[in-house]
Amino acid sequence: MTPSWRLLIVLAVSATPLRAQTAVPSAADQIAAAVLPLPTVLRDGAGVRGYDAKGGLVILRPGSNNMICTGDRPGDGEFDVRCYERQFLQVIDRRRALTRGGLALGATDPRFEREIKAGRLRLPQGPTAGYRMLGPIDGYDPATRTYTAAIERWQSVHFPYRTAEQLGLPVDRESTMPYVMASGTWWAHVMIQHTPPAAEATADAATRLGTVTFPNSGGAPAQPDFVKGVLYLHSFEYEAAAAAFRDAQRKDPAFVMAYWGEAMTRTHPIWNEQDLAAAQAVLARLGPTREARAAKAPTPRERAWLDAVEVLYGTGSKEHRDTLYAAAMTDLVARYPDDEAHTFHSLAVMGLNQGVRDVAAYMVAGAEALEVFTRQPDHPGAAHYVIHAFDDPTHAPLGLTAARAYSAIAPGAAHAQHMTTHIFLALGMWPEVIAQNTVASGPDRAKWQAGHYTYWLHYALLQAGRAGEAGALLAELRSQLGDNASASRRMHLALARAQQVISTERWDDPSLGWVINLAGTGPTGRAVDAFARGYAAVRSGDLGRASAVLVEAKGIGSGPGLAAVPALLAEELEAALARAAGKPTEAERILREVAEASTALPSEFGPPDFVKPPYELLGEWLLEDNRPREAKTVFARSLVLMPGRLSSVRGLARAETRVAAAQ
Repeated sequence: MTPSWRLLIVLAVSATPLRAQTAVPSAADQIAAAVLPLPTVLRDGAGVRGYDAKGGLVILRPGSNNMICTGDRPGDGEFDVRCYERQFLQVIDRRRALTRGGLALGATDPRFEREIKAGRLRLPQGPTAGYRMLGPIDGYDPATRTYTAAIERWQSVHFPYRTAEQLGLPVDRESTMPYVMASGTWWAHVMIQHTPPAAEATADAATRLGTVTFPNSGGAPAQPDFVKGVLYLHSFEYEAAAAAFRDAQRKDPAFVMAYWGEAMTRTHPIWNEQDLAAAQAVLARLGPTREARAAKAPTPRERAWLDAVEVLYGTGSKEHRDTLYAAAMTDLVARYPDDEAHTFHSLAVMGLNQGVRDVAAYMVAGAEALEVFTRQPDHPGAAHYVIHAFDDPTHAPLGLTAARAYSAIAPGAAHAQHMTTHIFLALGMWPEVIAQNTVASGPDRAKWQAGHYTYWLHYALLQAGRAGEAGALLAELRSQLGDNASASRRMHLALARAQQVISTERWDDPSLGWVINLAGTGPTGRAVDAFARGYAAVRSGDLGRASAVLVEAKGIGSGPGLAAVPALLAEELEAALARAAGKPTEAERILREVAEASTALPSEFGPPDFVKPPYELLGEWLLEDNRPREAKTVFARSLVLMPGRLSSVRGLARAETRVAAAQ
């Protein structure tokens, strides 16, 4: 099977007759396998087509909803099941008929196009959903009705003749982000999710991912997979963790903690993400009700772990459920105070604030994780959560030991390679930030894209005084952006450009001439971009253009907390305009208000959204006004908030020199 063949959502079912000796599963077994690609809520009502003893396609169940699933064809050596909306069946069946003889039908094949244009084949008028699972025949266990990580899973939506540009999506797969296949053709569809087979685990998987001790009642054959799942879970490698937990379930279908683990992959506390329906579907595979599932827990300790995940995915708002879950984990730690309980409790505490840092809660969580890390220096979760808890400039020294250790603890987890730099950047350790994000960005520089890791790398190059290299990287990222880049890539390119222009003070930088489409990006990214363009216009003397950008910036909108950043950036730009217009007193008043307001916001990590930090700008103005003592104090304040920032370091040095000269 060729890679291109595997990428298609629907491919021809071979016309080769079934071997006479092939046993056809019962209708019940065929139905159970056929509906697996569907979300749980759609399975019971789906119609199912399967195979009779002669290999003919037959209706096994008419169904009551709009989905039709086709079961696995016996005897062809693969496990291949797929489900589509009823109005799409004509397309699927005709496609299969046209591919008899083993020829795949590509998206541009003229035979299909001719039938559409002639009206002999009618495509659905609106988008239609599709689901598929494909892999080796031994990847599915008909006895337990479970599958392994060797099975690929797809979810798609068919949008005939729509282009990626029209849909606002890229054409290349980027992690789990949606993307478009066969853009602009009759076969155009959005890949909502594509979960490829997990890579084969090497013999040293546990060593590569760290070490945990998690006693449980699962069968011995399932233990390596369970441990691997926990290790991946601690490093936020959620897809790999889920695959490992499913492998453990296949080897021991009654393994309660394996279902707990897979359900836990559906909540991402630091990122304030949670897939409630998917998690509930995992638990439903263990048992239909909470009581039925609890009855399967073989020990009180495992029942406590299960109870905690039950409230996490129970009823009520996410905030309410997160609160109940943290309380359940507090109770679990009191009853069973082992290191895994403490580690997961630490993460639960950080998840209480819905993705916004609460310093008091983070300190509690960090202290707990740090105790585990002290006892278990090879524990990936302990090191990881210490970093998350302390990755602000004030507390970063507490996480430095964990940061230096984490990439070596879990070199098999990609997230671990970047995560260390949350501490390094907060401390202004630019060589370390550069080194780790270079690794995290991947070995093939020609494939680097504007994104989280390359943005951090670019910012660190600027702060290390390597502006030429940063500019070269920025140009590379732009050249590799592509016509259908995701909103995230476009936003990160704009952010990097803003940092480049402001840090180098090249107010006529050629990158300012780039047209970067920021449609679909968030308000903060657009505000950073607007500030950089507006401030460059102020510094180059084009106050008319700067005023126009200020109007744009004020229209972006903002809200409470970190959502106030766009409004504050607009006010900072307004202050710069006021000073350029000969109103220094008003400008300083506005800028001091912005600076004070910025320090009241929750602490963030990474390159600053205040692309020109207000205290840094205020220090520069004070130097211009021959007020070096005040400037010295202000620059020192800026460096407390952003240690090692190059422009502030240089500003402080100039202020100190002038203070000394005046004495």
